[in-house]
Amino acid sequence: MVGDNVTERSENFSWYAGDTLIETLDKISGVEENVDAALRFPIQDVYKFDERRIIVGRIESGRLNVGDKVKIFPDGRQTVVTAFAHWQTRDKKISAEAGESVGIIVADEFFNKRGEIITLANDTPPKISNRLRASVFWLGKNFLTVGKTYRLKLATAEVEATVEKIIRTVDASTLTRQENSRELNRNDVGEIIFKLKDKLAFDEFGDFQATGRFVLVDGFDVAGGGIVLSAENSQSNGTTFVDGNLTFRAELFDEFYYDVEQRKI
Repeated sequence: MVGDNVTERSENFSWYAGDTLIETLDKISGVEENVDAALRFPIQDVYKFDERRIIVGRIESGRLNVGDKVKIFPDGRQTVVTAFAHWQTRDKKISAEAGESVGIIVADEFFNKRGEIITLANDTPPKISNRLRASVFWLGKNFLTVGKTYRLKLATAEVEATVEKIIRTVDASTLTRQENSRELNRNDVGEIIFKLKDKLAFDEFGDFQATGRFVLVDGFDVAGGGIVLSAENSQSNGTTFVDGNLTFRAELFDEFYYDVEQRKI
């Protein structure tokens, strides 16, 4: 039998009183865009045309209007949206909302880059850290192991992520839990702390799904996916000098002269 109950109920299935396949598909609702939540606008790229710098991306949640004061994370720089870019007069707009891909022009020429997240100045800000706790489902052909570095892709951001600690693992077939493991097997789930090469703007998955989920790349293969559970305290990736209760951090290529006696630069 071919095509039974696809578009019309079939006499061959007189015992079945449910919907046809097409009726069932028609009842599936699309994903509702979260327009009433705080703004989350991950930067996909920045284009320069003449004297204009156009920040482009997809609004994942919230609304954005010309004149809005916004902040750009992880640095938290503040500026104002002056216009939406458009190519034809009919495409001109003064506002946009979740689900729309747009280009905006802002008042200040900061060095903006792919992976940063724009929010309204008064909105709840994203988490900012170079360490995060996540739940990971591993699909890689090699085990995920403590100390190994992977490529973490979250929204439009990409950053090197080293497995700092595997808090616990859950065997997918037996649901057996193991604490403080050194590796995560294929098809298993683990609660993991990652240390990132750079500070990243992100959200807990329960608050904002689009900026709270990620994939892990091992070499050239997508090897796992995960959701952010929480931000962990940041750790310095630079050089730290300590004198008593005084701590001073310097990054590579910074040049300072530090007077230990006066405890000042």
